[in-house]
Amino acid sequence: MRRNFNWLCYVFLVLTITFYNNALAETTEFLTHSVEGKVYIDEHGELRGLKHGGRRAFNVELVREMMLLVDHQVQFQIVPFARGQLALKKKRKALFNIARTEKREALYKWVGPLQVDNVYFYESVNQSKPVTDFDQAKNVSGICVLRGTSQHENLLALGFKNIFANNSWVACLQMLAMGRIDLVPISDSLVNTLMVEAHLTYKQIRKTPVMVQKNAGYIAFSKDHSDDEIAQWQQALDKLKRSGKYDELVQNYLH
Repeated sequence: MRRNFNWLCYVFLVLTITFYNNALAETTEFLTHSVEGKVYIDEHGELRGLKHGGRRAFNVELVREMMLLVDHQVQFQIVPFARGQLALKKKRKALFNIARTEKREALYKWVGPLQVDNVYFYESVNQSKPVTDFDQAKNVSGICVLRGTSQHENLLALGFKNIFANNSWVACLQMLAMGRIDLVPISDSLVNTLMVEAHLTYKQIRKTPVMVQKNAGYIAFSKDHSDDEIAQWQQALDKLKRSGKYDELVQNYLH
């Protein structure tokens, strides 16, 4: 009798561990980046976007709504962008916001777009010869970009030899205003926020007519996620867009 009881306890323990491990296996760790000053921790210990905090705040709120729809734990980890990309090589990871480029296409599984906007070159108002096309941009002394971003990758792929990689868009803009570099490619949805952080005004820098690229932001999932899981996350995003909730988030956080 005791042997049977012990056997049943053993079976129960194995099933419990198996169930627990399976539950863990279905949990994805969501990583985000560059959200300093755009988010806060609420009374429930959750990361939330600040109202009218721009793209970073909007993305956190949008992904949070997606998590609620798929019944996923609402939890984020803030990491540097480059570290987030490295983390995607591990299992059960997801990183947002990240541009879906040709170079990255086969590395991850994708859900999005979360939002789409344009990237233009910015220059100092003291630039003696305003930049009006790509050929001119290729011949300036230096273009500052955030290391590892789609702007960085795309400009290198286009043959630009004058790229200076930095760890901060704010630092790039400050160097631009001081005349230490010539151009910075910034997206429309980020420029105003970055200008405030850099303590700059449009009396110091200006937007050129040269559009560098269109940025479509996505969630990149590590390759171990099943296609069914990816479809579930995509359906959650699509549902938010159809329901009007997406437009509500745009008004409350993106603008």
